[in-house]
Amino acid sequence: MVLNIVVTVLSVRRGDTIIAIIFAAAAVLVLFQLIRLASRGDDDDDHAD
Repeated sequence: MVLNIVVTVLSVRRGDTIIAIIFAAAAVLVLFQLIRLASRGDDDDDHAD
């Protein structure tokens, strides 16, 4: 998670806005999945949807 933010910041500073957008979108998707899993209250490690 922190790595995604660092890579996004470095990409923006380098001018690679497309890469920054891709990494930001990936970070958002990961957060969304974590929120969904947390809201469902599943304690098992079965990630097969």
